[in-house]
Amino acid sequence: MSDELLKVRNLRVQFGAFPAVQDVTFDLRQGETLGLVGESGSGKSTLARAILRLIPVTSGHVIFNGEDLLSCAPSELSRPR
Repeated sequence: MSDELLKVRNLRVQFGAFPAVQDVTFDLRQGETLGLVGESGSGKSTLARAILRLIPVTSGHVIFNGEDLLSCAPSELSRPR
């Protein structure tokens, strides 16, 4: 099994015509820590909410432990969250 815990690929979130998160891609392996910095309003919290599928994602992939969270049924999300 790979030590990759979270893979985010080309994640996009739009609110109407406003792009809040554009093409975010990163990998996070077990034991790693990721820091996310940016100005107020730059999309940090929106990115976190999108990864957890608390808000709709326009496009991209969020793969946690080998499972694409964006293709899971809502009833299957409580365990990965």
